[in-house]
Amino acid sequence: MKKVLALALILSMGIISTAMARQPLLNTIQQEILISRTLHTPIPPISPRYTKLTIPVAYDIQKWLVGKLLKLHHAHIVGFKVAFTSPPSQKKFRTNSPAYGILLNYMELHNNTVIDHSKILKPFIEVEVGFRFSRTISKPIKGVKELKKYVDAAFPAIEISSIRFSTLKGITAADVIADDVGTAYFIVGKMAKISLTNLNLITSVLYHNGKVVRTGKSKAILGSPWKSLLWLVNTVVKSGRKIKKGYLVITGTMTKLYPLKPGKYLAVHGKLGYVRFSVK
Repeated sequence: MKKVLALALILSMGIISTAMARQPLLNTIQQEILISRTLHTPIPPISPRYTKLTIPVAYDIQKWLVGKLLKLHHAHIVGFKVAFTSPPSQKKFRTNSPAYGILLNYMELHNNTVIDHSKILKPFIEVEVGFRFSRTISKPIKGVKELKKYVDAAFPAIEISSIRFSTLKGITAADVIADDVGTAYFIVGKMAKISLTNLNLITSVLYHNGKVVRTGKSKAILGSPWKSLLWLVNTVVKSGRKIKKGYLVITGTMTKLYPLKPGKYLAVHGKLGYVRFSVK
């Protein structure tokens, strides 16, 4: 019954257009992704079924999906996330480049939040470094030195990502990009001046119920979270978007993914600060 109601809601949003009607398989896949996010039900991998799923096509699907999520949740964009920022993750998803997803305001949480595990499909914890922009960027940035002029704060962050595929067998980076790179929630710690600590030398520790479950270093993020941020800025700007003042960016995980389980969590990012949350 829930699936019927969700499908009725989605169709009422005007999903099926004349252009999509000429691509029935693509239309079906887009509906599957949106329904998966509504009902928390897994979908089969896309690539094995839709051989035309290139990276550009995946970003087109992502754009379509985000547009529907904006309407469905009466939401607005608050920033971006970067994924595939380490050689192992790029190898796993058969890509040689990072990827980005779009963060919406209903995904944003803060310290001491309580997360409902039942509302996320196959959730994982990612330990990250985040940045906040103080100025709008509408053209490519030459390097990190110039980039720092546009950033007024860094913050410790946790991303709760969701794997909505029934299996990882056969999926590629394009599959993940199409689902907005698995966005679900992200937790923002206290803002800090970027001069507070060397963001390239952060060591992070993730605790679950007082036990260390993951450790990592910020250099695992493309060698530097600043490099990840620079890649994101230039890639987004070249795609025709702007990085707006106040946008937040989380730059990729420092640690291996950790399956989200009930309990209390603390992620300590050295001098940058910490993130504390719990899961029920």
